[in-house]
Amino acid sequence: MLSKFLNFLCIFFLLVLQSFSHSNHEKLLEAKKPYPEINQFVIKKKGASEYEARIEVKNFVLSKFSSRSDLEADTNAGHFILIINNENVMYDSETFIVEDRYLKKGKNEIILVLMSDDHSMLTKNGDLIYKSFLLIK
Repeated sequence: MLSKFLNFLCIFFLLVLQSFSHSNHEKLLEAKKPYPEINQFVIKKKGASEYEARIEVKNFVLSKFSSRSDLEADTNAGHFILIINNENVMYDSETFIVEDRYLKKGKNEIILVLMSDDHSMLTKNGDLIYKSFLLIK
């Protein structure tokens, strides 16, 4: 129950805080069938100050994000945002580096949300397409 509340709280902060940097981050966009799925998220220590991460998605094409909010949305293409301990970081490739500064000693709540090219958050039947993870450092 507490985990669901923390997920809700993090997503709420994503909706509110991200609206200041990209105008569409608070918007939801229904994905097309076949719906995108987040199959796997793996993160492992790479060096003294960074972690290597890999995401595997299905029915979704990762594309380079733009700071323009006037892009036309392709509902099954875009990027994703990681919410790491209430810090938001955007990525647009299957493998990427997470800097150690985002992670604290102990439990780290990580939420991964799929986003369209126009920075709208993707949904499936009205529900946000996301996965949450717990990383112990």
